[in-house]
Order: sequence, then C-alpha cells, then structure tokens
Amino acid sequence: MSTTKKRTKYSEKKVIAAIEGTGGIMTEIVRRLGCSRNTLKKYLNENEKIKEAYDNEYESVSDLARSQLIMAIETGSPWAIMFFLDRKDPEFKRQGKTEIVGELKTTSGVIVLPSDMEEEDWEKIAIEQQSGLTNQK
Repeated sequence: MSTTKKRTKYSEKKVIAAIEGTGGIMTEIVRRLGCSRNTLKKYLNENEKIKEAYDNEYESVSDLARSQLIMAIETGSPWAIMFFLDRKDPEFKRQGKTEIVGELKTTSGVIVLPSDMEEEDWEKIAIEQQSGLTNQK
C-alpha cells in the first residue's frame, strides 16, 4: 500500500484565473488553488505567462497604492508627507528630520513637527497649504 500523495496539476488557465483579483497576495492565490506556496512558486518560475499574470496583478495594486499616496500628499496629509520624505528623500534622512518633537493642530488635521523646524514655521506652511486647498475647491 502506497502512502505517496498524488500531486495535483494545475492548468495555466486555472492558475492565471486564481491570480486575478488578488493583488499578487500569494496567500490568497494558494488558498484559491488549494496548493502550497512552494507549488505556486514552482509555477511562477516555470511558466512565463503565469509569471507575467502575477507581475501584472501585483503591479496594478502597487500603482493604486502609489496613486493614493500621491493624493494624500497633495491634500497635505502629514503622515503621507513624512512617509514619502522618510523613504524617498535621502537629504531628509541625512538631516535627521524624522525625529518627532511635537504636533501642531490645524483645521485640516495634525502636522508632525520634525526636530529642526520651529512651530511657527510649520504653522505658516499649514496656513499656506490650507488656503491653497481652499482655492482649489
């Protein structure tokens, strides 16, 4: 009596269908297929069309996240501004501006104050941003 487990073969079409709408989240793809992560990785490595479908799915969600971040920055969202500068602006990082020393409450939310800027300067910026947003409406 053999105890070896029968391996399920998945068609290219079935794997691609399982990828669609997942944002490239492997956990969701393997749940849909009923296979292991290693099996999915094997299909991704061995089949160019499946890999392309996975990359496209992942990229579409990544693009959406980037566009939402840009919209948050454009509306003056302090967390988005700090997130972007902390990760994308080497000069900002070198100057140690991510140290939080306080908050400035404004009508549009709370602005995080970096260590090297005075509260009055941030208040001026917040007022300018708020008037810019009001003028855009």
